[in-house]
Amino acid sequence: MSKCKQKIISVSRRTDVPAFYSTWFAKRLDEGFAEVVNPFNANQVNKISLHPQDVSAFVFWTRNARPFFSNIHRLVDSGYRFYFHWTLNNYPHSLEPKNPSAARVIAAFHELAHGITSEKIIWRYDPIILSSETPLQWHVENFHFLAEHLSGATQRCIFSFVDLYKKTKYALKKLSEQGIALFDASEDDQRKLVAKLAEISAQNGIQLAACCEDALLPVDQIKKARCIDGQYLQQIYPDLPDVPEPKATRSQCGCSASVDIGAYDSCLFGCVYCYANRDFAGRSRARFQAHNPEDPRLI
Repeated sequence: MSKCKQKIISVSRRTDVPAFYSTWFAKRLDEGFAEVVNPFNANQVNKISLHPQDVSAFVFWTRNARPFFSNIHRLVDSGYRFYFHWTLNNYPHSLEPKNPSAARVIAAFHELAHGITSEKIIWRYDPIILSSETPLQWHVENFHFLAEHLSGATQRCIFSFVDLYKKTKYALKKLSEQGIALFDASEDDQRKLVAKLAEISAQNGIQLAACCEDALLPVDQIKKARCIDGQYLQQIYPDLPDVPEPKATRSQCGCSASVDIGAYDSCLFGCVYCYANRDFAGRSRARFQAHNPEDPRLI
């Protein structure tokens, strides 16, 4: 693979830019760049070109793309390539206290798919959490409901089982104070669940893919997910001459190299299992309020 001069821009694994920072992103397109503070070294700031000739594609991550719809025509008219990761789990409020309702998301999903085609929206059912409120059978029934209602609006669904990072483990442990028990699914239980999800997906014209879950790839109809997927970009944008080489972000990751222009601790959805925000009510809220849409840096 030849070295790609253009960059894939991730918007963003660290926060929900489409839901909360749409105006900022539009301003970044106006000025043709964004500044990104290294999350491990606040003194290091990188300037990232967002000019069309420097961007291989944008990959957007969201739970609510509707506030971002005003930017879509501009992206298309300017010749940008892009696709969306759109998370819809439909979890109870104990896990996702501030997510928009499934009905609202499904309607917006179809609206966006009508405008940009279903291949450019990837549904994320992620992460799968097994608990006393969301046991195995709950996931089968919930996934069936969502897949039926998203049929025709997406062609791919990416899933993974929850990874218990240190702060994720601490947050989920607090659920026990509410009387909610977490379950560790055996690999056999995971395979049985995923086999059912794959069957449901196929019935609704959706390809199911596993993110960093290589042990589940032998399950029939499951493919390996590449969330930042250069090959998929070339499939939906045949004019793309080349793409960045693979650059894993963790074990079993198959993603292409990308540059993320978001910032940690700036999302307001408050998902209990989130790895990118430490304190929604305090730090994330304060950083959101300090945000200036005119600033080259998100925060």
